[in-house]
Amino acid sequence: MSMVMRAVRFVIVGGFLGAGKTTLLCRLAERYVELGGKVGFITNDQADNLVDTKLVELRGFQAKEIPGGCFCCRFDELIIAAEEFVKETQLEILLGEPVGSCADLAATVIQPLRRKYKDLFELAPFSVAVDPFRLEELLMKEGRGKFRTLLTYLTEIFILKRKKPRFPASIAYLFAKQLEEADIIVLNKVDLLSETDRRRMLGFLKERFTDAVVVLVSARTGEGLDRWLDVLKQDLSAGREPLEIDYDRYAEAEAELGWLNATFKVSQKDGFKAGVLLQELALDLRERFSLQKAEIAHLKMFLGSGGRGASVSLVRNEAEPELSEEEKDTIHEATLTINGRVHLSPDLLRQAVAGGVDAVTRKLGINYSIEQLSSFRPAYPTPKYRYNTTAEE
Repeated sequence: MSMVMRAVRFVIVGGFLGAGKTTLLCRLAERYVELGGKVGFITNDQADNLVDTKLVELRGFQAKEIPGGCFCCRFDELIIAAEEFVKETQLEILLGEPVGSCADLAATVIQPLRRKYKDLFELAPFSVAVDPFRLEELLMKEGRGKFRTLLTYLTEIFILKRKKPRFPASIAYLFAKQLEEADIIVLNKVDLLSETDRRRMLGFLKERFTDAVVVLVSARTGEGLDRWLDVLKQDLSAGREPLEIDYDRYAEAEAELGWLNATFKVSQKDGFKAGVLLQELALDLRERFSLQKAEIAHLKMFLGSGGRGASVSLVRNEAEPELSEEEKDTIHEATLTINGRVHLSPDLLRQAVAGGVDAVTRKLGINYSIEQLSSFRPAYPTPKYRYNTTAEE
């Protein structure tokens, strides 16, 4: 007797680098599991050895990683990974996180899925996560400076000793296009905002992106998660309107960033604490990038040993490193994975990271060896499919 397989609910969450997509999706996955769902992840990057994959697996979820380009340019690999997941695990919900510099997903990923794989996937409304500080900087120009606290100002002037570098206009263009194609805009990190700033940003997003549903969420505290989950259940047309987008400007924006993926073996005979190494390294790299006036889009590091791990994230030059729950045990040997996306040439990015690792490990008396150290600029986006119109329901 043959069994009819139910379509898998596919939830895709895009958004610019540093928006907190991985943490949001992990929170969402935990809620789905609480409700009895079986969940899997597909992570995505321009290169392999992705910190996001390690973070997802550390939380106990199964994940498949698609390197070498965004979902749109690796569409066949996306389908293979998804079909393997369905066959191997009989999962009910698939969570997908595309590359943080990717746009035009409605036309190049969601519409092809709806047209060609509608029996396999039931597509949720397309969510785009946004960091409020990047929103302020890149789009809310009339409000620039309202977020700058006295501490931030003093840090910039006396510690970083420079004016905060800004991303070029091409990245603001990409950032806006990502939000423009959202069915749901997830304003993340609202736990860091005052009530006044929440209302101000909510009003701006509703006025600028009139077709999207805007939800306020904190991946850190869980605030607003149930509201987002409710909207994801609604019968919204996923990828409702393909973008009008200039691919030359899109490619220019991606190429503004240097990308680095690296892994190191670190060891110390007497042992060391993961949090100390990660914190020291994040502060060292922040200083190096700031001195070069190179804006950090996202810097993630993961230190893993024996199925355990700790991570640190830095999403802006003036931000403080965000350390995960620290591994309390003393570590003697571990693998350090670094993913850096910085407004800096690949060569200078590689030199900065190599120099930082060398300086901090020397300071802490830790031995290290390089396993992988690669840096590059993303290639021109060449999606396999692109549909200018929506599929018939």
